[in-house]
Amino acid sequence: AISPVTITLYNYLCNNRESIQVKRLRRYIVIFTTALASCSFGAKFIINYFIPKYNPAVEVLFWLFAGKILYVIIQAIYVNLYKALKKQNIYFRNLVIVTVANILINYLLFLFIRTSVAFAIGTMISNGLWFVLCVSDLKEFRPTINEYFYILVMIVILLFCGIKINAIIGFIIYLISAFLLAIVVMKEEVI
Repeated sequence: AISPVTITLYNYLCNNRESIQVKRLRRYIVIFTTALASCSFGAKFIINYFIPKYNPAVEVLFWLFAGKILYVIIQAIYVNLYKALKKQNIYFRNLVIVTVANILINYLLFLFIRTSVAFAIGTMISNGLWFVLCVSDLKEFRPTINEYFYILVMIVILLFCGIKINAIIGFIIYLISAFLLAIVVMKEEVI
Protein backbone atom coordinates (compact mmCIF):
# COMPACT_ATOMS: atom_id res chain seq x y z
CA ALA A 1 0.00 0.00 0.00
CA ILE A 2 2.90 2.36 0.65
CA SER A 3 5.30 1.88 -2.28
CA PRO A 4 2.77 2.48 -5.09
CA VAL A 5 1.70 5.72 -3.42
CA THR A 6 5.22 7.02 -2.80
CA ILE A 7 6.45 6.13 -6.29
CA THR A 8 3.45 7.77 -7.96
CA LEU A 9 3.76 10.89 -5.84
CA TYR A 10 7.36 11.47 -6.93
CA ASN A 11 6.21 12.18 -10.48
CA TYR A 12 3.36 14.33 -9.20
CA LEU A 13 5.65 16.38 -6.94
CA CYS A 14 8.17 16.92 -9.73
CA ASN A 15 5.44 18.76 -11.65
CA ASN A 16 3.41 20.23 -8.77
CA ARG A 17 5.56 21.85 -6.11
CA GLU A 18 3.33 24.75 -5.16
CA SER A 19 2.99 24.94 -1.41
CA ILE A 20 -0.82 24.82 -1.44
CA GLN A 21 -0.91 21.68 -3.59
CA VAL A 22 1.74 19.91 -1.50
CA LYS A 23 -0.02 20.78 1.76
CA ARG A 24 -3.35 19.48 0.49
CA LEU A 25 -1.66 16.30 -0.77
CA ARG A 26 0.03 15.84 2.61
CA ARG A 27 -3.33 16.10 4.38
CA TYR A 28 -4.69 13.37 2.09
CA ILE A 29 -1.66 11.23 2.95
CA VAL A 30 -2.16 11.88 6.68
CA ILE A 31 -5.77 10.68 6.43
CA PHE A 32 -4.74 7.70 4.28
CA THR A 33 -1.94 6.58 6.57
CA THR A 34 -4.04 6.82 9.74
CA ALA A 35 -6.72 4.75 8.03
CA LEU A 36 -4.06 2.28 6.89
CA ALA A 37 -2.85 1.90 10.48
CA SER A 38 -6.23 0.38 11.34
CA CYS A 39 -5.00 -2.83 9.64
CA SER A 40 -3.00 -3.47 12.80
CA PHE A 41 -6.23 -4.37 14.59
CA GLY A 42 -6.81 -7.19 12.11
CA ALA A 43 -3.37 -8.53 12.88
CA LYS A 44 -4.09 -8.25 16.61
CA PHE A 45 -7.35 -10.16 16.17
CA ILE A 46 -5.57 -12.97 14.30
CA ILE A 47 -2.83 -13.15 16.92
CA ASN A 48 -5.25 -13.11 19.87
CA TYR A 49 -7.65 -15.73 18.55
CA PHE A 50 -5.59 -17.99 16.31
CA ILE A 51 -1.96 -17.80 17.46
CA PRO A 52 -2.14 -16.66 21.10
CA LYS A 53 1.42 -17.71 21.85
CA TYR A 54 2.43 -14.57 19.89
CA ASN A 55 0.40 -12.20 22.11
CA PRO A 56 3.59 -10.49 23.37
CA ALA A 57 4.15 -9.30 19.78
CA VAL A 58 0.98 -7.19 19.85
CA GLU A 59 2.60 -4.27 21.66
CA VAL A 60 5.52 -4.32 19.23
CA LEU A 61 3.08 -4.38 16.34
CA PHE A 62 1.27 -1.25 17.48
CA TRP A 63 4.43 0.72 18.17
CA LEU A 64 5.64 -0.16 14.67
CA PHE A 65 2.33 0.82 13.07
CA ALA A 66 2.35 4.10 15.01
CA GLY A 67 5.81 4.77 13.59
CA LYS A 68 4.51 3.93 10.12
CA ILE A 69 2.08 6.84 10.32
CA LEU A 70 5.05 9.21 10.35
CA TYR A 71 7.14 7.04 8.02
CA VAL A 72 4.55 7.10 5.22
CA ILE A 73 4.25 10.89 5.44
CA ILE A 74 8.04 11.18 5.31
CA GLN A 75 8.39 8.83 2.34
CA ALA A 76 5.38 10.03 0.35
CA ILE A 77 5.88 13.76 0.79
CA TYR A 78 9.25 14.80 2.16
CA VAL A 79 11.60 12.27 0.57
CA ASN A 80 9.91 12.89 -2.77
CA LEU A 81 10.24 16.65 -2.25
CA TYR A 82 13.95 16.29 -1.49
CA LYS A 83 14.33 14.47 -4.81
CA ALA A 84 12.07 16.81 -6.79
CA LEU A 85 13.84 19.89 -5.40
CA LYS A 86 17.29 18.33 -5.99
CA LYS A 87 18.11 18.34 -2.27
CA GLN A 88 19.36 14.76 -2.08
CA ASN A 89 22.42 15.85 -0.08
CA ILE A 90 20.16 17.18 2.71
CA TYR A 91 18.09 13.98 2.53
CA PHE A 92 21.27 11.89 2.85
CA ARG A 93 22.45 13.97 5.82
CA ASN A 94 19.12 13.43 7.56
CA LEU A 95 19.23 9.72 6.80
CA VAL A 96 22.66 9.44 8.43
CA ILE A 97 21.52 11.44 11.49
CA VAL A 98 18.38 9.31 11.90
CA THR A 99 20.30 6.05 11.43
CA VAL A 100 22.88 6.96 14.08
CA ALA A 101 20.17 8.26 16.40
CA ASN A 102 18.15 5.08 15.86
CA ILE A 103 21.09 2.91 16.88
CA LEU A 104 21.71 4.98 20.01
CA ILE A 105 18.02 5.21 20.95
CA ASN A 106 17.50 1.47 20.46
CA TYR A 107 20.56 0.68 22.54
CA LEU A 108 19.53 2.98 25.39
CA LEU A 109 15.93 1.79 25.39
CA PHE A 110 17.05 -1.83 25.39
CA LEU A 111 19.16 -1.15 28.48
CA PHE A 112 15.98 -0.11 30.30
CA ILE A 113 13.20 -2.21 28.77
CA ARG A 114 15.10 -5.40 27.81
CA THR A 115 12.43 -6.65 25.38
CA SER A 116 11.72 -6.28 21.68
CA VAL A 117 9.29 -3.49 22.56
CA ALA A 118 12.37 -1.30 23.11
CA PHE A 119 13.29 -1.55 19.43
CA ALA A 120 9.74 -0.77 18.31
CA ILE A 121 9.61 2.31 20.55
CA GLY A 122 13.07 3.30 19.30
CA THR A 123 11.87 3.05 15.71
CA MET A 124 8.86 5.22 16.55
CA ILE A 125 11.08 7.85 18.18
CA SER A 126 13.49 7.77 15.22
CA ASN A 127 10.62 8.31 12.79
CA GLY A 128 9.54 11.28 14.92
CA LEU A 129 13.07 12.70 14.72
CA TRP A 130 13.14 12.17 10.96
CA PHE A 131 9.79 13.92 10.61
CA VAL A 132 11.07 16.91 12.61
CA LEU A 133 14.21 17.11 10.45
CA CYS A 134 12.16 17.02 7.24
CA VAL A 135 9.77 19.70 8.44
CA SER A 136 12.62 21.95 9.56
CA ASP A 137 14.43 21.56 6.20
CA LEU A 138 11.37 22.19 4.04
CA LYS A 139 9.75 25.03 5.98
CA GLU A 140 7.49 26.14 3.13
CA PHE A 141 5.77 22.73 3.30
CA ARG A 142 5.39 22.68 7.09
CA PRO A 143 2.22 21.07 8.49
CA THR A 144 -0.35 23.20 10.25
CA ILE A 145 -0.96 23.03 13.99
CA ASN A 146 -4.16 21.09 13.21
CA GLU A 147 -2.19 18.47 11.27
CA TYR A 148 0.36 18.08 14.06
CA PHE A 149 -2.52 17.73 16.52
CA TYR A 150 -4.28 15.14 14.36
CA ILE A 151 -1.14 13.04 13.85
CA LEU A 152 -0.19 13.11 17.53
CA VAL A 153 -3.69 12.33 18.78
CA MET A 154 -4.15 9.49 16.29
CA ILE A 155 -0.82 7.94 17.28
CA VAL A 156 -1.83 8.08 20.96
CA ILE A 157 -5.28 6.62 20.19
CA LEU A 158 -3.73 3.86 18.04
CA LEU A 159 -1.33 2.89 20.81
CA PHE A 160 -3.97 3.02 23.54
CA CYS A 161 -6.66 1.14 21.60
CA GLY A 162 -4.17 -1.35 20.22
CA ILE A 163 -2.34 -2.20 23.40
CA LYS A 164 -5.06 -1.78 26.04
CA ILE A 165 -8.39 -2.61 24.34
CA ASN A 166 -9.90 -5.68 22.65
CA ALA A 167 -9.10 -5.84 18.90
CA ILE A 168 -12.66 -5.35 17.66
CA ILE A 169 -13.65 -2.60 20.09
CA GLY A 170 -10.25 -0.91 19.66
CA PHE A 171 -10.68 -0.99 15.88
CA ILE A 172 -14.12 0.63 16.11
CA ILE A 173 -12.96 3.31 18.56
CA TYR A 174 -9.87 4.03 16.45
CA LEU A 175 -11.78 4.37 13.16
CA ILE A 176 -14.53 6.52 14.67
CA SER A 177 -11.90 8.73 16.33
CA ALA A 178 -9.92 9.04 13.09
CA PHE A 179 -13.01 9.95 11.09
CA LEU A 180 -14.46 12.44 13.59
CA LEU A 181 -11.14 14.13 14.28
CA ALA A 182 -10.38 14.35 10.55
CA ILE A 183 -13.74 16.05 9.98
CA VAL A 184 -12.93 18.59 12.69
CA VAL A 185 -9.32 19.19 11.65
CA MET A 186 -9.33 18.57 7.86
CA LYS A 187 -12.98 18.80 6.86
CA GLU A 188 -12.33 19.84 3.26
CA GLU A 189 -10.03 16.87 2.57
CA VAL A 190 -12.43 14.39 4.18
CA ILE A 191 -15.28 15.62 2.01
